[in-house]
This record gives sequence, C-alpha cells and structure tokens, in this order.
Amino acid sequence: MKANHSTHRSSSALAWGGVIGPAAFIGAWATLGMIRDGYNPISTAISRLAERGSSTAPAMTAGFVAFGTAVPVAAFAFKRHLPGFSWIPTLATGLATLGVAATPLATSATVDKLHGVFAGTGYITLAAIPLTMLPLLRLRPEARAFALTTATLSGASLAATLAGSAHGFFQRAGLTVGDIWLVTASAGLATGRGPLGFLQRSS
Repeated sequence: MKANHSTHRSSSALAWGGVIGPAAFIGAWATLGMIRDGYNPISTAISRLAERGSSTAPAMTAGFVAFGTAVPVAAFAFKRHLPGFSWIPTLATGLATLGVAATPLATSATVDKLHGVFAGTGYITLAAIPLTMLPLLRLRPEARAFALTTATLSGASLAATLAGSAHGFFQRAGLTVGDIWLVTASAGLATGRGPLGFLQRSS
C-alpha cells in the first residue's frame, strides 16, 4: 500500500510541469519584449521574439521549448489522475508549441505557414483545456464559472489577434488567461491543496 501511495504521489507530482512550462514561457516573452530594441509587445506577436536572426531568438526559443516539454509531462499526470479527456488538449498545446519553436518566422514562406498552423493549434487547445474539465466540476458552481470565464476570455482574446493593431496585446492576454487555468489546475493536482485540488481522483 505504501508503495502504491508513493507511486501515486510521484505521478501526480508530474503535474508541476503545468506550472513550470507556463512560468518559463511567460517569463521569456515578458522579459525579452522589454529588452529588445524597437520591439512593441502591444502590436507585435510573441513569435517575432524568436524569428530567425533576432537577438532574442535563442532565449525565446528556449521559452517555447520549456513550455512544449514541461506541459506534456503534466498531460501525463492529468491522464493518470483525472477522469475525462483534459489530458488531450494539454498534450496537444505542448506539442504544438514545440512545432512553433521548430518553425521560426522569417525562414521561408512555407515555414511561416507551418508556424501559423502550429500557433493556431496551440491557441485553440490551450483555450479548450478548461472546457474539457467542466464534467469534473458539475458539483462546483464557482469552479464551473471559473472554467467558462477562462475559456471565453482566452478564446475571445486570441480571436481578437486576427484584427486590429493590438495583436501582441490580445495574444498575450489570451495565452496568459489560459496559462493561469493550466497553472492552477496543475498545482492543485500536484499538491492536492490548490484551488482545483478537488480535481484529483481519490484512491
């Protein structure tokens, strides 16, 4: 029994990947957006920090890779400990972010298109994570409201990147809102004490 309990705790602790990945990603774009000369985070996409030839490309690419490797680790914990399919968009958003890292802008027209596909997939799947957790929250009205609000704000902000001059602002807003949910759910699962710690399956 002790061995099983230890294994359970070890595998649920993998959910920390859902905290580490977003923290590294947000830290990268927030810091690099401030220090790169001539870069406007309100009107310019995050991916421009990693475009080929940019002085900030190595560090921003590292931020993408950190997210893309750590979040799938959290997806494994979600699959192991949470009923339903929330692990699928969690895994997908991580893998899509690795695709973003592998297709830096300003490489070629074809690579730029692939980059857009990976980025769009990452946006959609990130916004979908709270929606896939709704069945787990049917007895928690405040948590359901949190999930629906998060998905709505994240999706609406990311849709707003398609129009207007504040592309960078809405991209950052949408991703940050989605990342907040991912961090909260992951920390709750990893510790059993966070705001969403009740999502952890009893065993």
